[in-house]
Amino acid sequence: MKLMIIGHSGAGKSTLAQNLSKKLELPCLHLDQIAFKDNWQFRENTAITSDIHTFLEKNDHWVIEGVYSRYCFQERLEAADKIIYLKFNRLTSLFRILKRYAKYHGKVRPSAAANCQEKIDWAFLKFILFDSRNPQRQQMYKQICRDYSSKCIILRSQKEIDQFLKHIE
Repeated sequence: MKLMIIGHSGAGKSTLAQNLSKKLELPCLHLDQIAFKDNWQFRENTAITSDIHTFLEKNDHWVIEGVYSRYCFQERLEAADKIIYLKFNRLTSLFRILKRYAKYHGKVRPSAAANCQEKIDWAFLKFILFDSRNPQRQQMYKQICRDYSSKCIILRSQKEIDQFLKHIE
């Protein structure tokens, strides 16, 4: 099984990926882990793309979480058996980001890149509340749901995530 998890920051992509990976015994790729080097500095585009290709080549079954539409996005969408879109509103996402920050402040969370301590700054808050929800990004998600309707699952709340996890085999 190949599962791709997409959605806004703070929706729970990493947590869902970890749960699915453990439950289904699938290798998991958190795109944040390969997109950044120390202190949240972006790695080279070629290195990120290469790491994704290597993961896809080495694994027949997987869970990949994160959007990063510049990196093998179409290839990941095509390869996935299921695309799970976590469609949470901006205030829920913000609350979850603040909760995550409180839990991991001064630490590196499990789905983050090494040496990238959890942080919140104005640029990230702006991204969460506005930039990641711009009309182009919203259109991208709508297009994915249309183009891959047979394999797209939209989850809009933690209750829906919990129910989904109960019924996944």
